[in-house]
Amino acid sequence: MRTVLLASLRTHTRRYGAALLAVAVGVVFIVVTAALSSAVRSGLTAGLDVPYQGADAVVEEPSSADAARLMAAAPEQGADAWIIGWTLQQVTRDGAVLRSSADIGQVADRPDRRWQVLEDGRFPAAPGEAVVDVNAAKTGKVALGDRLRIGSGGESLAVEVVGIVDSPSTWAFASVYVLWSDLARWEDSLFVNSVAWAGPGGLDEARSAIEDVVPDTETQAVDSYVQDLQTEVNNGVDVAALVLLVFAAIALLVSVLVINNTFTILFAQRVRDFALLRCVGATRHQVVRSVRLESMALGVLAAALGIGAGLGVGHGLVAFVRAQWPGARLGEASVGATWLLTA
Repeated sequence: MRTVLLASLRTHTRRYGAALLAVAVGVVFIVVTAALSSAVRSGLTAGLDVPYQGADAVVEEPSSADAARLMAAAPEQGADAWIIGWTLQQVTRDGAVLRSSADIGQVADRPDRRWQVLEDGRFPAAPGEAVVDVNAAKTGKVALGDRLRIGSGGESLAVEVVGIVDSPSTWAFASVYVLWSDLARWEDSLFVNSVAWAGPGGLDEARSAIEDVVPDTETQAVDSYVQDLQTEVNNGVDVAALVLLVFAAIALLVSVLVINNTFTILFAQRVRDFALLRCVGATRHQVVRSVRLESMALGVLAAALGIGAGLGVGHGLVAFVRAQWPGARLGEASVGATWLLTA
């Protein structure tokens, strides 16, 4: 029967094309979904804790007015405070619009509170100076010494680019960073994700000092806040992955129908062959086992081809997006054994 099995696989190779393609496509869909979701997850969770290093407490999502009060009160209490937040403003150079809606964030006044990594130039030392994220600089072809105008109308601000920085935290990155003295002019349009507070004491003293300034606010320890933030990001990525897997499930259902129809037609055409095998002494069990082994061989081959193609397409797609659109900030793709076995 082994000889019969091998001969059947060689003879009916063309007829297996549709079933093989159906299995491979379903597997590719799952593996590519795994690669994309892992890249998004690693990109979003990269450096979540970096902006809060050195802080004693974190104020979660205060209003922009409360954030401004905290920034003003921190020096009076011998503490430091810095904002993780953004305002969306137009950025122009020599009258030409570089970005119609760029996110403008804060770079801390104190060097030891700056979480951005300097790539070239220096950090701002006075109002009217800015640093630009390296990806935004590449996209807009911004260089050191360029004069940019942020915003429009009476609140617009002219700045000189004095540095290019890398933003290791995808969650907190901005395209342009300025000192708080410049950022404060856009207080009304500022979205504040959180405020980091570092005081002379520990968490309890920081919490007490914050409550004196903004009584009705939620203050968390840094580790607790980062952990909650990571859970929130992971849940968001899981939801997106599940939506993609719905389409994968549809593809697999179609694959099952195609495979079933292909084998039904194929074996109906081979009834005479099976009958002849029975006539020369093959038992029903041997014929059925031969059919199952034939199906399994096709499934294993198609799955292996699908996994190989899926890994190639998934990693290639992530690399392409990272190269062409660095602002997407995808991380490295990683497909675990669980995904491969599921596929």
